[in-house]
Amino acid sequence: MYISYPADKLRPILHGYFIIAFLLLGILGDECLKKYLKSSLSRNRSTRLNYMTGFLSGWTFISSAWDLRAIPGGLLLGPAMLLATILSPLTTLIIGALVKDVQISSRCSFPQGMVLHPTGPFTFTEPPVNGRPKLEASNTQIISTANGGLQGIYTKPATSPGQIITTLQNKGYQYGNTSNISLGPSLGYEHLVIWSPSDTFTPWDVRASISLNAQPTDDMVIRSFHCAVDNHAADQILTSMDSHWCMSDWIQGFQGGCYDGSGTPAIAGAATFIEQYLNAMLMVQAGNNNLLQSVPAGSDPTQGCLVTKASVPVEIFALVGVVGLLVLVTLLAWLVLLVVGCCAGKKVKGMRDVLGYVPVSLTGWMLHAARESGARDARERAKVVTEARELRQWRYGVDDEGVGRPMARLLREAA
Repeated sequence: MYISYPADKLRPILHGYFIIAFLLLGILGDECLKKYLKSSLSRNRSTRLNYMTGFLSGWTFISSAWDLRAIPGGLLLGPAMLLATILSPLTTLIIGALVKDVQISSRCSFPQGMVLHPTGPFTFTEPPVNGRPKLEASNTQIISTANGGLQGIYTKPATSPGQIITTLQNKGYQYGNTSNISLGPSLGYEHLVIWSPSDTFTPWDVRASISLNAQPTDDMVIRSFHCAVDNHAADQILTSMDSHWCMSDWIQGFQGGCYDGSGTPAIAGAATFIEQYLNAMLMVQAGNNNLLQSVPAGSDPTQGCLVTKASVPVEIFALVGVVGLLVLVTLLAWLVLLVVGCCAGKKVKGMRDVLGYVPVSLTGWMLHAARESGARDARERAKVVTEARELRQWRYGVDDEGVGRPMARLLREAA
């Protein structure tokens, strides 16, 4: 799926969603365990310790499961902890690897440019070869094919003359009225190109021939092409053109595009270039050699283009749904346990003080250990630790007072 939003901005949003979702999952998981433990202790007066770990994920979940030889959270939240342990790093990896910018085909507005009018009126009978419209018409086709598009006519575009020519005409590779150009003669003819139209001021086609050799001393090898428009929508454009003069005016660009410079052989894509070059000729003619035209009223005001969008694979949406569903199920479980706890309020009334300090987290267990150690203040008066913030006054150390041997336990700092 593609989203019209930059991938570098979409990735932080997705990361933020999963961070918040896993945070909520941890908070709701702890609350679910608290409600479950209070309910379990009020009924059975005891519960298994693996239900008292709090909501764990990552390495803490794995190491606790190994140490306890049981799943933390039991069957109540153990599966949710396992999923969080797997999905938390997985979402980070998948978002970084799969959410990226891609270019896709689309339609973009066309405010101004060269607009072809296949039915006229036409300003020229010989489209100019030396203006920017010719460059735009050529570049439009090059860019289109480079981006995976089609080559054609776009209604809106973003060495041996003499005997060789006669031989080609006799073999049917050239028409009668030819135009040619070469860099010779010296020892021979270099970069000879020849072309000729079938007719003029009618729907005409072109026969083109180019020499493949790089040096004038090389054996002359000629390759010929037959170029014709396969769409009758261009017939009126062809009919408006003096093809003989067009061949003469445009031949230098024809020769220059078929080679990579002096002393080089013909390019491998000569056929493609000739097609592009002739298409550009028709586009300049139909566009009246003008790059400042607007689209006529009632016509499509867009043109084909590539737009950048964020590619978001289905796996990302699946993860978003799974994690969201996990949070929702945990929330519903907490609501159910809350209702059950309210309904059983009278039964646990006598145990309210005991159940108020059920440890289900790291600080909870530290508070429980401090309370069990028999806290005393500086005057040796027993003082029950009731809140986690009081743990700041405690430390863990070795003490042998009253025992006769060293013992590691929680110690309250002297006031």
